[in-house]
Amino acid sequence: MALALAACTTGEAPLGEPDGGLQTASLVLEPAEVELTSVEGAMPTASFRAYARTLDGEMVEVTPESWRLTHDRIGAVDTSGTFTANGRAGGMVEVVARAPGAIAAIEGRATIRVHIEREAPLDPSVPPSVRDRFDLPEVEDPFESVLLEYPLDGARMPNNVAPPVVQWDPLPRGGADDAYRIVLSSPYATVRAYAYDSGRGFTSSWASDRETWRILADSARGEELALRVDRVASGGTTVFRGQPVRVWLSEDGLYGTVYYWQVRPDPQSSDVFRLDAATGARASVFGTESGACVGCHSLSHDGRRLASTLDSRAATWATTIVDTASSSAPPPDLLGPFEPSYHFLAFRPDGARILASRAEGTEASGVSRLVMLDGATGLPAAASGIPEGEAGYPAWSPDAEWVAWMQGGGDGPRGTRAPTSIVVAPVEGDDALGAPRAVHEGASLSESFEGGSTDSRPTWSPDSRFLAFAHGTSSVSATEFGSEPPRAALYVVSRDGGDPIRLERGMGVEGQIDAFWPVFSPFVTEEADGTRLYWLAFYSRQDYGNAYAGTRGTGRRQLWVTAIDPTLVERGEDPSSPPYWLPGQDTRADDIAALWAPTGCRGQGESCSTSSECCSGECAAADPSMPDVLTCRPPSVCRRGGESCETAADCCSGLECNLGVCGYVPPI
Repeated sequence: MALALAACTTGEAPLGEPDGGLQTASLVLEPAEVELTSVEGAMPTASFRAYARTLDGEMVEVTPESWRLTHDRIGAVDTSGTFTANGRAGGMVEVVARAPGAIAAIEGRATIRVHIEREAPLDPSVPPSVRDRFDLPEVEDPFESVLLEYPLDGARMPNNVAPPVVQWDPLPRGGADDAYRIVLSSPYATVRAYAYDSGRGFTSSWASDRETWRILADSARGEELALRVDRVASGGTTVFRGQPVRVWLSEDGLYGTVYYWQVRPDPQSSDVFRLDAATGARASVFGTESGACVGCHSLSHDGRRLASTLDSRAATWATTIVDTASSSAPPPDLLGPFEPSYHFLAFRPDGARILASRAEGTEASGVSRLVMLDGATGLPAAASGIPEGEAGYPAWSPDAEWVAWMQGGGDGPRGTRAPTSIVVAPVEGDDALGAPRAVHEGASLSESFEGGSTDSRPTWSPDSRFLAFAHGTSSVSATEFGSEPPRAALYVVSRDGGDPIRLERGMGVEGQIDAFWPVFSPFVTEEADGTRLYWLAFYSRQDYGNAYAGTRGTGRRQLWVTAIDPTLVERGEDPSSPPYWLPGQDTRADDIAALWAPTGCRGQGESCSTSSECCSGECAAADPSMPDVLTCRPPSVCRRGGESCETAADCCSGLECNLGVCGYVPPI
């Protein structure tokens, strides 16, 4: 334990009668600054003393009426002024003592910094002697040092994201019996882990356990995290120090559920999966089997209704709206099936209206039109202002005041390669849209790196002030026989129009012409300096990691997320950061077409079959005489931060309930 003390400004503090009615002008804590180091979970302590500076300038030791910390993430302070680190997180905190003053109560403050030193649990495949091989001189050699392939340098990640799988280039810098040391460090924590190439199926990667990653993330809230991999070759006498990459962990976390389309080639089938945006836990929504197909999915703003087109609900393709809060696979129908099917549905935030697209005539026509639907019945509703020409990919803004769509092409299974534009229109009532306005013409980017004249897939920012969209040679990524693979890139543009901004950093170095289907998360994070970040998901064929633990060389489509700084959008600068791969995906399949919403759950009094379906986390019989009649009940134990909720009454004291999450406070 390292302890740094700052002496009282008047020298040795004289002793006086504590709390003896002193006319106190200020309160001074000693030591003024403390640095503690916790090794392998140790809980070091530091004791503070309080001195009152009287109106006469005298320094007298006193007993404060209270001690507290500015936050409780790294430890606790008792009533005598002794701080104890919890050994689970590093960081900085202020200890605050309070005492009566000459006029009003006064406070004294001291600063505590805690640094964590940990070694990750050793995998059973790693010999314990591997640690000793790193007691050698270290050198940096560009020809021998390990090159990391994931995470991407400069990426921003939400603080609560599941641990990334650290992956490196296995050749030519490695071979059997090589030993690896993975070092992860932030200003307040250092974690070391080890890997070993036994020559049998080594994947040149390391996956952190959740507890170790949680220590790192809790110690790096709003901080940079550096990662490197050091190597000792078989029989080597030198440690080749790895070339580091740096990622930024946000102050806050992301929540909600991502619904995406998974395409499996062997056996050929497709399904919609749900994935927890924080933990990476995934599950099939429809449980499709070999040969079955489901796709063209859309999601309501509250996450309770999912619309999908299936080949198993009718003689032809049919669209069904299902209950996402159900734990059944497939979930029960709420509306439909509708024939002929719809392509995409944009739900108004309150769910009362749906702007949908469907084929004109048969799907073979390749032409799609928009239609307004009644959200309660799913039936067409007479509405004015609906575009008469070819249009698709509708999107309804989070503030319910605007809609957007692609104009000039169809949004059927084969998409379009036609010159298209992104159009917005104000909402002027339940069944009326105002005058449409093109905010971007695809042809204006025909000379861009990705080429093409097709704008598609508009998605609204959480504040409804701008849109992200894809531009390229096609609105879909599927490659038709004998044709060039489609190319696309991501842009943002104001809802008032103007020059689009290319998300250069956000697509990744290898994804500059291969980024499709953007979608904003409804969750917004805020950094300590007040910077707000929006989060944009998309899919890409860019390589994820290496060929053994990732997808390198396969061209498989995977989901990525980039952070967007809206203040940079206003300044006309690239607002994106290098992306992170969304944890929990299947690297053996194509995972595409993400939609992001609060996790759908059922409120109190609604029927349920399991507790996981309820916002309160509890499903039980309300009447003991009818044990088979189950409904969602109030929680018997308050819901903690990050857990689901229906109202703030479900949450532990002081926590808000927003977007179905206890403790989430929207910064906009």
